[in-house]
Amino acid sequence: MKLSNNIVFDHINNELKPQTDFRLFYFPYAGASSLIFRTWSKYLPTNIEVCPIEFPGRRTKIKSPLFRKIEPLVEIIFNDIRPYLDKPFAFFAHSMGGLISFEVTRLLRRKLNKNPTHLLISARRAPQILSQNFQYN
Repeated sequence: MKLSNNIVFDHINNELKPQTDFRLFYFPYAGASSLIFRTWSKYLPTNIEVCPIEFPGRRTKIKSPLFRKIEPLVEIIFNDIRPYLDKPFAFFAHSMGGLISFEVTRLLRRKLNKNPTHLLISARRAPQILSQNFQYN
């Protein structure tokens, strides 16, 4: 099965592996490309399909239009990954990617009544926790 030619996917062979039974979508941090996850598949079981997300303005999507708001990006990611949610899946995200993956998860739940088996976020406060105003001297 060919991956979409839309904004978000970046895949070494541009094909999904039908023999896998689980998909792991990676959301990078601001300013990073999906290349930060390029070696992860070596450390995962072979039944896990690696599906890196490439944000606009990065690497292979360098000429894609940039977004000033999160909502349109979330909607595009939702539409782009929707055909590939036919197997159990999870999201791993780092920093800004965590906020985006959280919003994609909310949209999946709202529109499809579907959730990832796991939403793994690093280097980001949980979205429901309000930011603290710190004063520095």
